[in-house]
Amino acid sequence: MKTLTMENKALLWSRPQKSGILLKRGGEIKTWKKRQFILKDAYLFYFKVLSSVEQSQPSGLIPLEGCKVGFAPYGSQTSLENVMIITLPEELINIGIVKRSNYVLAAQSYDECHSWIGIISKVFHKEIMLIITLLHIFHNLNLFCTHGSIHCFHLFLTFVFDKFIFQEL
Repeated sequence: MKTLTMENKALLWSRPQKSGILLKRGGEIKTWKKRQFILKDAYLFYFKVLSSVEQSQPSGLIPLEGCKVGFAPYGSQTSLENVMIITLPEELINIGIVKRSNYVLAAQSYDECHSWIGIISKVFHKEIMLIITLLHIFHNLNLFCTHGSIHCFHLFLTFVFDKFIFQEL
């Protein structure tokens, strides 16, 4: 098994879709902690604020697939302004992937909060569009396989991800 070196970590956290510092409200104890956030693919990673994210392990992550995100009505969650709520599907709690369904985050400004909401909203849309595009390509190639179309589609997706997507990492 390979060790995650500082060089690997720097590569892992390079080219995020968005990064910045937000306040994160705790789950059971409702205190606010300053955290560094990195949006990468369909995951929002958060870290204790250090001089360099590349030198730290994530404190946690929020899987964004199927989430809803929006502004919290002022005063409903906190007296802070510029607060957003990320609501995750209940299925993620039921199978133990996450501990809670709502993550409450606050930004320094309205514009920053709006920017985070916009890009998080696009993440799931982007994932769906990729799947639809791959299905369309698969259908147009008219691939046939003796093992059944689902097996062929799985092979096709494996090929596409290995060939094109994971080479960027």
